Amino acid sequence: MPAKKTFQDDQVIEKIMHLFWQQGYYHTSMDEIVITSGVKKQSLYNAIGDKHTLYLRALQRYHQQTLMRCTQAMQRLEQDGAAP
Repeated sequence: MPAKKTFQDDQVIEKIMHLFWQQGYYHTSMDEIVITSGVKKQSLYNAIGDKHTLYLRALQRYHQQTLMRCTQAMQRLEQDGAAP
């Protein structure tokens, strides 16, 4: 029987996103990803995927966060009556 997952994908992706941001894709090793995330390599592979998939998920998370911040800023502008 597989072990129960003890981590949240979003939290792990957030940590990995910052690691890729600081070092870049090619300068980030799986060992560094494992250390930064605090998740065993096999657990990462099983739950999320390989380094490329982790990178794509990190980009997706960054994109979601950016859209959320833009939406919040537009809502504030509308509330303040500054929207066209």
